[in-house]
Parts: sequence; structure tokens; C-alpha cells
Amino acid sequence: MRKILMTAVAATAMAAAAPAFAAGLTNEESTYACTLVYTSSIACQGYYGGNIDGSNVANQQAALNELYTSPTAGVTIGGPAPTVDWGSVTLYDAGDLGTLAGTTNNLYFGTTLYGLVTMGFHFGNNSDPANPPPNVSAFYIFDFGAGGADHITFTPNANGFSDGVLYASGTRAVPEPATWAMMLLGFAGIGASMRRRRRLPLAQIA
Repeated sequence: MRKILMTAVAATAMAAAAPAFAAGLTNEESTYACTLVYTSSIACQGYYGGNIDGSNVANQQAALNELYTSPTAGVTIGGPAPTVDWGSVTLYDAGDLGTLAGTTNNLYFGTTLYGLVTMGFHFGNNSDPANPPPNVSAFYIFDFGAGGADHITFTPNANGFSDGVLYASGTRAVPEPATWAMMLLGFAGIGASMRRRRRLPLAQIA
């Protein structure tokens, strides 16, 4: 009885900590597949019907797990996905879209983000066939590297964007090819040094 009560209390606490969005995300993926071109991400998962909503935390985490292990499009980072602190995710709305080069297609983060950044977007009243269909959500991974970024640009435009969620940032940055090469050279140098030490003669004790 105590175990059942504790489980119920924990579930209530999680629901209370979850962010409140609009209507709920469904498990069913829409017939439209997310694209990397739209956001210049490295991986995407979706589209799912409905909004990204606080009452569907389990659905969102499942979608993020799919994003990291078998995305609809893009590279496979390899799971598990970051564990989300549902009580402190960063929310964005259409009011966070800013101007750059005369357009309003830029979502500004309010800070500079680095490394792998995991985000979700909802597209509501969208009638532009060049953009996502209406009332769907998708999840994306961006690689902002060590240089970082303070915004993304929706291409061709941000028509239909209504909600955004920053789930995690600065996690498991993908090494550049040059970084991989330097790491391999370093490991080779360490191995050579260890072999050389093993071949040195022991000092003779008089």
C-alpha cells in the first residue's frame, strides 16, 4: 500500500513540474516526414500530430529517444537521449522570432548555446506547402560546436511556428574530423611511449 501511495505521489509531482503547453502530442507520426533543410539541423524526428505539451512528458521523452537512436532524417548520434529536467525546460513562442536581413525567420535563444542542442518545435496554423503541415510537432538536434549560436533560421520561412522547447544543450558535441585525427595521433603517441618504456633496460644495482 505504501509503495502504491509513493508511486502516486511521485507521478503527481512530475505532472506538477511539467511545463504547460497547449494541446497534446500524439504517438502517431504524421504522413509528412521532418526535413533537415527546414532548420539546418543534423537530425530530426517527426512529424507528430498535436502540440508538445506538459501532460505528455512520456511521449516527448520517447520521441527524443528515437531522435538520438533512429531519427527520421539525419545522422544517428547514438542513445540514450539526454534526460530532461521537465521543470526547467526553456520555452519559446512566436514572440521570440526576430529579424535578420529583413526577415522574421530567426528564433533567438536569449543566450549562446554550444555543442549538441536538443529542441522541439510545434507548427500550428500553417498553410504554406513549402513548410511543415499544420498542427504538428518535430524534434531536432543541432550541433553548434565550440563556437556556439544564439539563434537558428527557419528556411524557407517561419510560417506556422508557434511553440519551441529547449530540452538540453551542450551535451556530447560531435567531434570534428580534425579533432578525431588529433585524438588518434595522441593515442598512437601514448602507445609508442609505453612500448619504448618497456624496452628500456633496468638500472643495475651495484
